[in-house]
Amino acid sequence: MKTEIIFLSRMTEQLLHHSSMETKELKIKKKDFFQEALQYIEQYIDSTGFKVLNVTSAQGGTGYFLIKE
Repeated sequence: MKTEIIFLSRMTEQLLHHSSMETKELKIKKKDFFQEALQYIEQYIDSTGFKVLNVTSAQGGTGYFLIKE
């Protein structure tokens, strides 16, 4: 089983994609932040076979927990 986390922080204009191999950081402008961030997540899930296990939201941002069996 594989797990990954994608964390969105609109305040810092960052999408952080954590996996066991690396952390990718994408800068996204606030104007198009959610549109671009959600497009990234949708494309990644469609191309890799991961599923969203859980989504949590806090003051600092939103975390998407992904799982692949």
